[in-house]
Amino acid sequence: MKYKIYVKTGSIMMYTIWVTTGESPDQGANARLFIELWGTKGKCGETFLGKPVGHLPEAALTDIFEIDIPDLGDIYRVCVRHDNSGSYPDWFLENVRIVRDDGKEWYFSFNQWLSEDQYPYQLTLCRHYEIGEEELEPEDFFAAPEPA
Repeated sequence: MKYKIYVKTGSIMMYTIWVTTGESPDQGANARLFIELWGTKGKCGETFLGKPVGHLPEAALTDIFEIDIPDLGDIYRVCVRHDNSGSYPDWFLENVRIVRDDGKEWYFSFNQWLSEDQYPYQLTLCRHYEIGEEELEPEDFFAAPEPA
């Protein structure tokens, strides 16, 4: 898997990403899912989440993914996209929870469709939260080498 990563530091962290979808007969949620993260130390470009590493037993509609990327600092923006593939590609995205391997976590509420057929008719949804710190400018980042 290749990642486009722009970071100021190089320590690798594991991020566990919990994606919760709503219950709807119009949803199939079998399209390929991608995520993009912004943090106070850098940005991880769009990354394919692959197959989930697990599901929550008490909430069968929560998939759990893991990605190893450089430490991004405090996460303040997330974008989720799917490629509209599969016979039932629509997702009703309730929320995304991100947990870094040091225990720090972030929660982003969406409660919207990722769908070309359901309002807001978008395949990409983003959430941005102010964290009280000055945002980094593009010149503060450098392109990290892509993993093989």
